[in-house]
Amino acid sequence: MVWNQASEDLYDSYAQKTGDSGWAWEAIIPLWKKISTFVASLNNSSLPPPPANSSLSNGNGPVQVNFATFATDIDFRVVNSSKELEASSADGMNAGGPIGFGSNQDSAVEGTLSSSATAYLHPALNSRSSLDVLINTQVMKLKETSPLTFTASIADKDQFYCILGPLTTLNPKSEVVLSAGSIGTPQILLLFGIGPKEELAQVGVESTFDLSHVGEYRRNFGFLDSLHFRLFPTFPFSPP
Repeated sequence: MVWNQASEDLYDSYAQKTGDSGWAWEAIIPLWKKISTFVASLNNSSLPPPPANSSLSNGNGPVQVNFATFATDIDFRVVNSSKELEASSADGMNAGGPIGFGSNQDSAVEGTLSSSATAYLHPALNSRSSLDVLINTQVMKLKETSPLTFTASIADKDQFYCILGPLTTLNPKSEVVLSAGSIGTPQILLLFGIGPKEELAQVGVESTFDLSHVGEYRRNFGFLDSLHFRLFPTFPFSPP
């Protein structure tokens, strides 16, 4: 999984547009450092060396970050050539200025993915008695039982696509936090009735709050991971 923290200019623009200095790069980078740690590869000599200052983008968090485990000779040639042109991001692609040539960081070490599950959830399963994990379940909708108080209804895996099937209601003591991803979260909101009123009415969902942009403006971005070339012996890459 590519580990990309975006640019300093992007976060500063968030702070400027929202009027909230908490979105600025200088405010965000300490939080990034609490998330990840750069771990140099121990057995893959083909990887680039660690960043000159890995603390610029990583600290001592539980998510382990490394360079991609597949590096080719042409990768080094491109990066080294870019340094001669002073176009390389020498301090790493996550140091705030990602324009240039360099090696992307991945949230994986020695071929093993490091994720929110492995970094946070798995350790908590053995140490927090207050944590329960329900597998093969999906949140179907929310219900407001009183102002600002909600319950969540879930279905087992056999009822995912049957809106008339039995639901189990969970009653939280304090709050419900929606964290179902860029697709799942707006879907739950729409099923609850938070979204464009006219569109919800067309599918029989009663509107609880008319909010036109829920479920909108999501875009897929094209991404070219890498190009690999195979050279035949009669056409050597290195000049004679």
